[in-house]
Amino acid sequence: MSLALCIALTSAAHAQSLPPDPQIVKTLRHNDELLLEAVHRGDRETWRRLTTSDFMYVEEGHVSRRAEFLSELAEDGYKALIIVDYEAQQIGDTVQVFHRDDVPQRPGKQSTKDRIC
Repeated sequence: MSLALCIALTSAAHAQSLPPDPQIVKTLRHNDELLLEAVHRGDRETWRRLTTSDFMYVEEGHVSRRAEFLSELAEDGYKALIIVDYEAQQIGDTVQVFHRDDVPQRPGKQSTKDRIC
């Protein structure tokens, strides 16, 4: 029954999804690119500005709330991830974004002065 309910809810949500306004998608993608760059620079201000107070970061099963995430943010010397696929759908007043990222030239570190901006 749980599976059936899950499928029904997923189907209902999908049926109500719409293509979002292209300008909204452009803004969201730009912000996501800023965040991918900022995470490797340890740029807390960009993350504060572009995330909400209820922001959560999930990695390998560990959940960090916004305050914890920001406190642990530090420059790591890596180049930012590159968005290779970007998809958005609107459900009600919410735009849901999925993106697949590529890892440039890792695991070696690049100095900040060698980064491409």
